[in-house]
Amino acid sequence: MKPSHQVTMQSTGDDPRWIVRRPSRLHLALVLAGCALALGVLLWVPLPMALRVGLMLGVGLLCGLSVQCILLKNHAAVAAFYFFEAEDAKAEKPSTGAPRQMIRLRYAHDGSESEAAVCAGAFVSPLFSNIPYWRVGDPAWRRVMPHVITLWRDSLDAEQFRQTRVRLRWK
Repeated sequence: MKPSHQVTMQSTGDDPRWIVRRPSRLHLALVLAGCALALGVLLWVPLPMALRVGLMLGVGLLCGLSVQCILLKNHAAVAAFYFFEAEDAKAEKPSTGAPRQMIRLRYAHDGSESEAAVCAGAFVSPLFSNIPYWRVGDPAWRRVMPHVITLWRDSLDAEQFRQTRVRLRWK
C-alpha cells in the first residue's frame, strides 16, 4: 500500500463509502499548457503595451487560481465524497418516483462535511467526468448553474472512477 493512500484512508476514517480525490496531473498539465498558449498568443498579437501587460497579468492570475483549485487548496475544494439515496420523506423526488440521489461532501480546507443533491446533466466519459450538485440553502440560480466536482481519470482510484461513472450514467 502506498504511503499517500494510507494518509487518505486515515483522513476518511473506516467508512468505505468515501471516494477520495487526488490532484490530477492531467488537469494540471492541460491548464498550464492553455495558459502558456494564451501568453504566447498575447506576445504575438499586436496590442498596445498597457493592454498586453494587463491581459498577461489577467491570464497569470487565472492560471494561478486554476492551479490552486486543481491542487485542492482553495476553500471550496472537495477532497472526498460519496453517494447515497435521500431517505427524508420531504426530499424532492424525480417524476419517476425513484429516490433522489444525494452526495455527501468533505472539504479539503477544514474537513467539514455537507450534503447536496446531485443534479441532472452529469458528463461521463472514460477520461473525464463531472458531478453537478446544489446544496440545501443555495440561491435559486444555483439550480441553473450548479456547483461541479471535476473528476479526471488520474484523480481517483480506477475502480472508484468506474463505479462513479456507472452511477452517474444510470442516474
